[in-house]
Amino acid sequence: VLRLNTEGRGKYLGSFKADDKILTLMKDGYYRLTNFELTNHFDEDLILIEKFNPKKIVSVVYFDGETKLPYIKRFQIEESDKKLNFIGDHSDSYVYAISNDWLPQVEVVYNEKLNKKKIENEKILLADFIAVKGYKAKGKRVSTHFVKEVLLLDSLPYEEEGEIVNEEDFEEESTENDISTPLELDNNKKSDEDGDDPIQMTLF
Repeated sequence: VLRLNTEGRGKYLGSFKADDKILTLMKDGYYRLTNFELTNHFDEDLILIEKFNPKKIVSVVYFDGETKLPYIKRFQIEESDKKLNFIGDHSDSYVYAISNDWLPQVEVVYNEKLNKKKIENEKILLADFIAVKGYKAKGKRVSTHFVKEVLLLDSLPYEEEGEIVNEEDFEEESTENDISTPLELDNNKKSDEDGDDPIQMTLF
């Protein structure tokens, strides 16, 4: 139903305190930061939702409607109350693949029919392909050849501050042993300052 809950149902998003936010990335090339109020409802074309980590990089492979070519871009989320477009406003632009992992990889599959010749698939580690730029930047062109599809591969392992990230999501309904006991939601609490426990949030 694309709503938040504190009852352990659905995908586990993490422990939230007063100023934490939720990041959502959409198929139409927009991202949005929101609070964690239970009344929030998220877009149907949602690709990715997670607790916002300002250190993480968004990696996108997309078709640019203006140049008619595929591009890769990597950017950090700029905090805003607005829904922001990261692939440009051309009506023909669309997302091939998107990841918020630390070291994502993709496989580019070229369109043999449109290219009129066979071109071998290309495996790309996105962090090596282009540096991090602003979310409005066009990015770096993948190829001048026609692309059929872009497949997300398993990301490479990455450790931050001694902890392995990209843990498995809670796909099924959680049991009492899966997460700590949920708390009543109170957005007026200042968890960091008052020493209150964080709120456990899931998306159902």
